[in-house]
Amino acid sequence: ASPTVVLTCPTNKRTEACLTQAAINSDFASWLETATATGGCNGVLTNNNTGAPSACGGSTTVTFTYTSLCAPLTTTCQVTYTVPAPATLVVNAPVYSSNSYTNQADADAAFLAWLAGFNFNGGCNPSGSYGEPTAPPYCGGTRTVTYTVNDYCHDGPVIVSATFVITGPPTVVVATPNPINSSTSSCAYPTQAEADASFTAWLNQFGVSGGLNPNGSFIGTPAAPSYCGGTTTVTYIVTDRCYETTTHIGTFTIVPGAPVHVTGPAISSTSSCAYANQDAVDAAFAAWLAQFAVTNVGCNSPTDNQGSFSLTEFQAPRLCIGGSIALTYSYSDHCTQDSVRSTFTITPSTPVDVTGPTTSSTSSCAYAD
Repeated sequence: ASPTVVLTCPTNKRTEACLTQAAINSDFASWLETATATGGCNGVLTNNNTGAPSACGGSTTVTFTYTSLCAPLTTTCQVTYTVPAPATLVVNAPVYSSNSYTNQADADAAFLAWLAGFNFNGGCNPSGSYGEPTAPPYCGGTRTVTYTVNDYCHDGPVIVSATFVITGPPTVVVATPNPINSSTSSCAYPTQAEADASFTAWLNQFGVSGGLNPNGSFIGTPAAPSYCGGTTTVTYIVTDRCYETTTHIGTFTIVPGAPVHVTGPAISSTSSCAYANQDAVDAAFAAWLAQFAVTNVGCNSPTDNQGSFSLTEFQAPRLCIGGSIALTYSYSDHCTQDSVRSTFTITPSTPVDVTGPTTSSTSSCAYAD
């Protein structure tokens, strides 16, 4: 009798997950070669191997058959080679982020921490990349990051995206006086102190709000113009960490009022012989005085139109004695002054003068007839 048939098959095998396909193929081939068969007559060992399972998971069941010329004619065994499937590939992305930051360093640090939210687990030796993204400007911006994960057991890359938003500060709002170019009459300011107070109130209308720590400042130290007239130009500069520097120019003008103006009579010089009596002289003097007048009161009220003296406080020169009265007539408001000077003269007449013969005393004998 022929020797007894002895068929020894490989044991069922389960590999590690995530080996390479080459490693699986090599190991599977080695596993097949562990099958042996002896006995019978001219026995032949075969198997129905269809190839190693996928490295990404699967199993192959192999039937080994030993055929002999002597009974038993065929002997079989069946074993399984299994490659476990990898854990499911899970790709994570950080949640949408929207915040504000006071400087770029803080924004960069927050962005790096946020990027760490991109990660994965499972799969077989996956690799992920999002390039080299940088944080948006801390003054405001958006950065959308796309994360691509490749895994040789996954059908195509896994792509996830997330957005990092930096909310910019409020818009800078600059306040300026209304109107920014102020113009008033000098008559509105009786004193420099009142002009200074008005100028300060106008300056205080410049201001800035919003932005990120905005700063508003004047170039130099602006001061009010003279209360009698002038212009001060003010330059207000606004700076902010996140906005362009802006310049705002305003003018504060005090327009000079119309200057005070006075008029007066021409110089008068007449002989006392021109007047019949003192009343006539007084009347002429009163008419002369009446020609002193304020023709422009400047910033004063028209009711103040009376010059620097009363027209009733002077007396005319005496008719027969004669004489002169010289008057300076002046008027002023708080910024301007005007005056006029004139003279009223009565020239005494030449005194009356008569002449006659000397006293004569002669005898009648001296005369023939």
